[in-house]
Amino acid sequence: MTPLRPTVFRLFSWVVVASLARQLVFLVVNIVLFERLSRSVYGAIALGFAYRAVFAGLGEFGIRQTGWRDIARHRDRAGELTPALLGAKSATTMAAVALYLGLMPLLWEPQLPLAIILFFGLAIAFNGGTFDFPLLGLSRMDLVARYSLVAYGAYLVGCLMLVHDDTTAWRVPAFFVASMGLLISLEIRWFQANHGPIHLRFRHLEMRRIFRQSWPIGAADTLHRLAVAYPVILLGLTAGSNSVGNYRLGELGFAFLAHFGHLFATASFSHVSEVFQHRRSELSPALTRLAGWVMAGALLAGSGLFHFGPRLLTLAFTENAVQETLRVVQVLAGALILAVPARFLTALLAAINRQQVMLVANSIAVVLGIGGGWVASSTYGIVGMAWAVLATEAIRTGFLVIVYWQELRKSPSDRPVD
Repeated sequence: MTPLRPTVFRLFSWVVVASLARQLVFLVVNIVLFERLSRSVYGAIALGFAYRAVFAGLGEFGIRQTGWRDIARHRDRAGELTPALLGAKSATTMAAVALYLGLMPLLWEPQLPLAIILFFGLAIAFNGGTFDFPLLGLSRMDLVARYSLVAYGAYLVGCLMLVHDDTTAWRVPAFFVASMGLLISLEIRWFQANHGPIHLRFRHLEMRRIFRQSWPIGAADTLHRLAVAYPVILLGLTAGSNSVGNYRLGELGFAFLAHFGHLFATASFSHVSEVFQHRRSELSPALTRLAGWVMAGALLAGSGLFHFGPRLLTLAFTENAVQETLRVVQVLAGALILAVPARFLTALLAAINRQQVMLVANSIAVVLGIGGGWVASSTYGIVGMAWAVLATEAIRTGFLVIVYWQELRKSPSDRPVD
């Protein structure tokens, strides 16, 4: 049996570096922008990144995860598999950008600068997941991490030096697009040097096969992104950008820490995919060990956010922090204990060929979250939205635990083979 812990934790360390390059930069930029921009413009920037996340997920259409899984299982064919996957992904991305442009009048307040709206449209096509799937499938998380440090470092420098007030706020999405272009170019350069040139392929049978496998993941991933972003989007549609700003400030720590569940799944994905495909008798102990580490980390993170989050927020924003925002932090600390394992379990469903369940789990989260959030925020404001998030995470986590329990009870012969 291949040693699990050293491999996964080594990959996890690189995944953490890559994510921290993004998450810490966004954290710093958000803190700085909160001080430099008006509350309404800051809320609009936060809303734009929420839109970008949802539409980028629609543009990926599950092809990123499908390609990652296929390359992890057939690494010697990475150069052969990538052109068709990238061709299919390009088609769905353009469709997502077109949908965003068509919905612009409904999504945005009319007084916002057009440059902000259009650059967030470009950010749908140019994002961190545009061309990382071949490198992730080849377990080259180290390259993704190094390139991310360069790209997000450039984004940080641009925002800190050249965004000072509302009139320059359009540069935030512009710098994001430019930094993602740099990241993509570095990844493509390495891949072509090691696996040959990339020529997009649009063969009908290949596209049909890719879409047939990827659409459940794509629909589920888009719903997952919506489940993560719906509090900001819903508050933006119902309460305005000021409420978005107040809630987003309290949500920063929750979003940053909850993402570690997804990161650990990212580090484990290739290994779990391989075990499921070739050594299924080892699946149960492997997932049990991984889930134990995730739960321990979630408990530690939730306790830390509850006790130290409001204090740090008060110190950082002596004048601007509002009491409601501090309460949001404490409620989301409880939600964090459930959100970390929920993200971990959701991200690994495709690795065990249960991607259809992703759609169900994320549908539950979106329907309950939007419905409960609408009622709770109308009555209790942004604190009510935080309670809706906690309840939604509890229900989704319970559903996923049942799914995995049923899967692990199966004998290897009961599971379908690709």
